[in-house]
Formats: sequence, structure tokens, C-alpha cells
Amino acid sequence: MWRRKRAQENRWFPGNPDRARFVSGWNLEDEQSLNLEDSGVRGLFLLRVSAPDTLTLGFSLDSGGGRFLEFQGLADIQIDGPLIPEEEGTGWDVLDNMMIECSSPRTDGRVVYAVMLANASLVFASFAGADTDIES
Repeated sequence: MWRRKRAQENRWFPGNPDRARFVSGWNLEDEQSLNLEDSGVRGLFLLRVSAPDTLTLGFSLDSGGGRFLEFQGLADIQIDGPLIPEEEGTGWDVLDNMMIECSSPRTDGRVVYAVMLANASLVFASFAGADTDIES
């Protein structure tokens, strides 16, 4: 008896077996965005997970300042590779930032974000990120 092979479920889009695609840049709350090519981001210097479900990322900018983004409703996070800082004071060298999309959005309303670092990648699902004025 032959069995039909079931399509594998997409980890980032539960219940949707379609192939995901990468889209450059991030859409954030209040129609804001973050695209590395346009924003002057030098590196990622802060990665903080706060209970129960908040992820904060801090980016260093060419202008010398920083941009902090807070992501509420963190539902899933995956880090592949070692988080070894490349330069002191800069943190991790950021190569690209993307969103992962599928033919239909997640049923929980979360967005899937990805950050590609020189030695690692960070992928997570959360509600849309927002600028924050935190001090670390």
C-alpha cells in the first residue's frame, strides 16, 4: 500500500505548508520601517529577551547614535551560529535584515523577522516592532 507523503508544515507559519520567501527590510508599527541599506546601521549591540515575551534589539548607527526596537508577543526565536562580537563597541556585524512571508499570514497576527549576522542568524516571530527610548 502506497502512502502519499504529507507536505511538511512550515515552522514559522503553522498550518501552512507553502514555501516561505524572504523580503528585504522590516515593516514596523505606525508605518515605520527599518532597511539596512537606508538606515546607516553599523551593528547589533543589544539583544535582550525579557519575560514573558519581549525581545529588544539595539542597533548602532553610523551617526554614532543607536536605534532600539522592541518586539512584544515573542512566540518563537531561533539563533543559528555563535554570537561572537566582531568589533568591540559595535557588537555583531549586521549583513541584512528581512521579513519572512508566506502565501497566507500567520493566524496569530505575528510577523516573522530575520537578522543575518556575520557568524549567525536570528529569526523570530512577534507582533510588529516599535521604536523605544530605552537606555541599556
